[in-house]
Amino acid sequence: MNSRLGQYGLLMAISILITTHSTPAIAAFGPQPVALAQQVTSADDLGSQAQQAYQLGRYEQARTAWEAAYREAERRGDRPSQITILNALTNTYRQLGDWEQAEIAIQRSLQLLADIDKNKLQGVLLQAQTINTQGATLLANGQAKQAHTLWVQAEQLYRQANDQEGTLGSRINQVQALQALGLYRQAYLQLIDIQTDIAALPSSALKVAGFKSLGDVFQITGNLQEAKDVLQESIQLAEEVGDRASISVAWLSLGNAYQGTEQYDAAVQAYAMAAQTAVSPLSEATAALSEVSLLVKTQQWDLAQHRLSRLKPLTATLSPSRMGIYAQVNLASNLLAVAQNSDFSASSSAGEIAQYLSTAIRHAQVLNDQRAEAYALGQLGAVYEHTQQYDYALDLTNQALDLSLQLNSQDIAYRWQWQKGRILKAKAKTANGQEVHQHQQAAISAYQASVDTLKLIRSDLMAADSAVRFSFRDAVEPIYREFVDLLISEDASEASLQMARQAIEDLQLAELQNFFRSACLDIQAQQIDQIDSTAAVIYPVILPERLLVITSVPGKPLQHHSLSITEAELNQTVEEYLQSLNPVFDRSVRLQVSETLYQWLVAPLKATLKEQQIDTLVFVLDGALRNIPIAALHSGKDYLIEEFNVALTPGMQLLPPRESVARRPNILAGAITEAHQGFPALPGVARELESISSTFPTSVFINERFTASTLQKEVNQNDFPILHLATHGQFSSSLDQTFLIGWDEPLRIQDFQVLVREQLPEIQKPIELLVLSACETAEGDDRAALGLAGFAVRSGARSTLATLWAVNDQSTSALISEFYHQLAQDGTSKAEALRQAQMVLLNDPQYAHPFYWAPFVLVGNWL
Repeated sequence: MNSRLGQYGLLMAISILITTHSTPAIAAFGPQPVALAQQVTSADDLGSQAQQAYQLGRYEQARTAWEAAYREAERRGDRPSQITILNALTNTYRQLGDWEQAEIAIQRSLQLLADIDKNKLQGVLLQAQTINTQGATLLANGQAKQAHTLWVQAEQLYRQANDQEGTLGSRINQVQALQALGLYRQAYLQLIDIQTDIAALPSSALKVAGFKSLGDVFQITGNLQEAKDVLQESIQLAEEVGDRASISVAWLSLGNAYQGTEQYDAAVQAYAMAAQTAVSPLSEATAALSEVSLLVKTQQWDLAQHRLSRLKPLTATLSPSRMGIYAQVNLASNLLAVAQNSDFSASSSAGEIAQYLSTAIRHAQVLNDQRAEAYALGQLGAVYEHTQQYDYALDLTNQALDLSLQLNSQDIAYRWQWQKGRILKAKAKTANGQEVHQHQQAAISAYQASVDTLKLIRSDLMAADSAVRFSFRDAVEPIYREFVDLLISEDASEASLQMARQAIEDLQLAELQNFFRSACLDIQAQQIDQIDSTAAVIYPVILPERLLVITSVPGKPLQHHSLSITEAELNQTVEEYLQSLNPVFDRSVRLQVSETLYQWLVAPLKATLKEQQIDTLVFVLDGALRNIPIAALHSGKDYLIEEFNVALTPGMQLLPPRESVARRPNILAGAITEAHQGFPALPGVARELESISSTFPTSVFINERFTASTLQKEVNQNDFPILHLATHGQFSSSLDQTFLIGWDEPLRIQDFQVLVREQLPEIQKPIELLVLSACETAEGDDRAALGLAGFAVRSGARSTLATLWAVNDQSTSALISEFYHQLAQDGTSKAEALRQAQMVLLNDPQYAHPFYWAPFVLVGNWL
């Protein structure tokens, strides 16, 4: 990165102009609030012309017509029409960015309303309409809390008038206010509550707005295909009713949905359509900036720089509003990202970027929008951080953080806490004497505060209509890794190791929550000493310049070792190892790279493991390491599985406790043996099921009998501690690409969760063991094992046995049969049963290669 970026004198001059208010916020570009009951009740042609012009986005023409209509209504002394026209004018002035006239219009409407009899139906409706319009103006000025309060009042008035559409529109507006406040979960719950009512509406602007909001909610909950479907329907509806402004907004949301499924080309096209159909400079800038943010995310620096150069003059014309401020900050943020990653001479200077931010700050102060102000202040602090002017950077960041905490805007406070930690860490590197320690401790405190804030806002952050969902690896994950890196030095204390382990656990949890786009995971921290005195938990953590391994052994302090290995070097070694597991590869090459990984992860622990008589190793794997078969690591003499039982867990916080199970538990088995839905036949499965049935009482459903409805019926009516599914499936880092194949339709995680948890109360027990014997991780997906961990956690099963890649059908049958045979023995844990089954194949010359036995992994409780 180029530290020369900047015009320091201008930066310092700008900083003097900025007041000490601040609040960070994730920029959420949403639709305009629903404008209700705007029709002029007279037959005046001017009113009709104004309505048509407004709907087509011709706001200057609409203003001229509305003003003429108002003069006519005023001449006639028609107070109700005056109020209605003033409300329409308020919305029109707002679209034009004429905030002074908008405020004059709404205040005049309120004055006229004082003379209206509010006990009559007309008076109630006019009051509701005016409050609705006032709320829209407040929201546009960043006063979402006040807007929400007014829209609750509007809903009550519309209910009083028995106006169902007005009631529904007010509730949709409340959803937008809740989203602006960062209360995404509340917004989701309210919109789901009115989903049926929205669908029942006739084609109208209100239905368009409702469908658009539904599309956003489906994105929040991870139902991205449903989001795309309903947003496309919203676009069609908007075109039918001629609502041009809503067409652009829906295209923008559709682009976000495509981005969520990593369909980047489709997202770019959707953003282009949003810009093309925009009816105002702000809408066009918002859409274009969304495209630029995606180009930055995908590191298309030259194209991003080209787009930004065209955006600068457009953004400069935006009038003060919250969305305008966010657009300016978004522009500055992207300019900084491009400047950091491209040729300095061709990119923007720090002074230019700071100028955009200072304008945004002044606009926020004019509007008294403290949340937007802090968002801009924090971003300006990032510019100073980049130019290595750390004192200025720290001052601005503290302003942004203080204001965000005053406003309880935790959803952006975590960003400035993180930024503060980075700045203090940088200051420590250039400090002397006691200041080094002071800055380091302050940095640790800032990082800890950021992690703690993330815990508080998990559900809202994962549901946020923001870039967080699209850039978890850039906006959230680094916080945990940098924190761990800061904590652990060569002589790290036990307290630092405990904090680092907790941060690793929190990262594992956050990754799964991001995968599910939800914070709804059961958390219960457990200590290894309380679970298994003969098991050790190993946490490898991939840091930018080193591999850190923390080990927890019962009865001993935490220990650690680290190696100077870059993330790129580790990923390359993992890739070589995975390639070497193909049977056609040279054995010596495979053993060499396998031994390298063994030396990194296990060898430094051997003495302690032997001393403590450890027989089970439980790995909480990180990054690319999740994709490797740990059992096949080689010491130079033996495979790891020949020395220890091996299990995986996404963290001790997510480890379900083991409950007693009958010695011969019932098994529910579903399988597809025939070629189906493009997947090959699994002829060995029949023998696999026959062997299982001879060991345990088993109910079997094969081929056309293996459907979601059949499984649900059986699970609901009977107690099956073990669920065995021998069918093709795929694990992926994408929720939508993680599934099992059923005869009638794929079983996705969301469906599977309902299937195994909706049992009758009298038999409601968690599944003790879930076996997925024919699945594989998605090819080319370096985080595909997240899907496996997600399936294991979300199913509610205490333990999951699955495969990392598709294995020979006959060898799978042999291993699974032996696994159940071992599991039937008294006192045999699941991890021991798997180890013994793998050893049987290892000692069989036909299947001795790790390709056949190593991909079987046990996730969750190993006992």
